[in-house]
Amino acid sequence: MNITRTFIFTLLPLMGIMGISQAAVIADFEGGSPLSGWEDGNGWNTTTDPANASNTVLDTSGRSPNFNTGVALGSDISGSATFSFDFRLTSSTAADLSLYLTDTDAGDFSSLVDTQSDHFGPTIRLVDSKIQIFDGAFEDISQSINTHTWYTISMDVNNTTDTWSGSILGGSFVTPTALTLTGGSDSEFDFRNSMSGDLTSLGFRANTNNNASSGGAYIDNITIIPEPSSMLLITTALGTLCLFRRRRR
Repeated sequence: MNITRTFIFTLLPLMGIMGISQAAVIADFEGGSPLSGWEDGNGWNTTTDPANASNTVLDTSGRSPNFNTGVALGSDISGSATFSFDFRLTSSTAADLSLYLTDTDAGDFSSLVDTQSDHFGPTIRLVDSKIQIFDGAFEDISQSINTHTWYTISMDVNNTTDTWSGSILGGSFVTPTALTLTGGSDSEFDFRNSMSGDLTSLGFRANTNNNASSGGAYIDNITIIPEPSSMLLITTALGTLCLFRRRRR
């Protein structure tokens, strides 16, 4: 069991005692098929974490282009939630992977395309050593990232107002740093133009140039905390986990 899972399973009982909503570990890719139970999840592979030989991660390179896969969240998001995941780019080009929350059932993901912004919830796109968000169109985030470096993205989602804000930790970001659009002014992002349903699914979209075997992204430790109660404690705990894990690598 790696340090992430050990920490999470230590934290969860404490959160239960204190009446704090527990984090749902959607995927840590340890053992079995990497996306077993996901809609159209066949063909994704796992690999050994280059920074930690005892850790297994999702390798998104080599996936068919323009391909959606997803899974039900297990508990629909009608209000607020925090969604987080770790990522590491394997090269400066060829990665083009989107991770998103949506009100579309995972079984209907094959019909989703980029132009259906009504159905896209909070979206992070990893493309050519950049982070982008989907806000009616893809826009660059001002924070720059490096290849061969693990980062953690946390997204605080408010489904009532269809807005979200996020932070990044890792590399040069030694403390959680707010994501802002290029120019550094906007740190709260809108999603969906007209739909107002609960967010029900998590999706990956492997875009056209993500299928190059020379590049892509590694993904690990996808979690959702369904409510913001006692968020200071949870954020501090998750931040400590990420810093401790990165220092061990």
